[in-house]
Amino acid sequence: MNSRIYFGQGNNIKCCLHSLCLLFTSIIAVTHARVCRSNIDASGTSGVKIEPVAGSLFEIDFKNEFYEKGTIEFEFRTSSKDALLLYMNRRNDKSEIMAIQIFHGYLVYTIRCSQSHATLTIPKIHVNDDKWHKIRYSRENVQAKFELDGKEYHSEYQLSCGGFTSMVFGSVGKADWGRKVITSLEVVYRTAQQFSGCIRNLKVSTENEISPYYVKVTSCV
Repeated sequence: MNSRIYFGQGNNIKCCLHSLCLLFTSIIAVTHARVCRSNIDASGTSGVKIEPVAGSLFEIDFKNEFYEKGTIEFEFRTSSKDALLLYMNRRNDKSEIMAIQIFHGYLVYTIRCSQSHATLTIPKIHVNDDKWHKIRYSRENVQAKFELDGKEYHSEYQLSCGGFTSMVFGSVGKADWGRKVITSLEVVYRTAQQFSGCIRNLKVSTENEISPYYVKVTSCV
C-alpha cells in the first residue's frame, strides 16, 4: 500500500514539474512573439515588408466608416510589375470597392460603385522602380482625391460608394466578403495579384480604427 502511495506521489511531482516547464516555455514563447510583433509596424519608419508569397498581407478594419473627411497616406517601395497594392470595401455590400493596383509598372486607380465604375491609370510614372513613392487618398462624402508624390490625379471622378469599413494591403483576403468583385479587378484576373515590397509611414484619419492584422509579413529593416 505504501509503495503505491509513494509511486502516485512521484507521478504527481513529475506532472507538476512537467506543467511548470510547459508554463515557462509558453511564457517565453508569448514574450518572444510580442517582441517580434513590435518590430512590425506599418505606421513607423521601419515599415512592413509584404513578401512574394501567397497570402502575405495586412488588413485594417474600421469601427467608423471611411466616408466623411477620411484620409489615408503611406509610402511604398516595390519592383513588382503587376500587383494589387491595396483595396477598400464595405462589410455590408459585396459589390462596392476602391482599389489601387500596379499594372505594367503604372498605378491604376479603380472605382467599383453601384452607380459608377472607373479604371484610371496614373500616366508617365513607373512606380516599380524600387524607390519610395507616397500616396495620399482623401474622401469627403462623394468627393475623392488621389495624390501620388504630391501631385493630384483624377479628382473629377466622384466616389459614389458607401462608407468603406476595411482596407487590405498586398493581396486578397481569403475570407473577404467582397471576394467576387475583388477578383474581377484587372491585375487580379490578368496577372499574379501578390504585391511584393514595403509599406511605411501609414496614417489613417478614420477614428477608432483597429490595429492592423498582419499575415506572413516581416519588417522592412
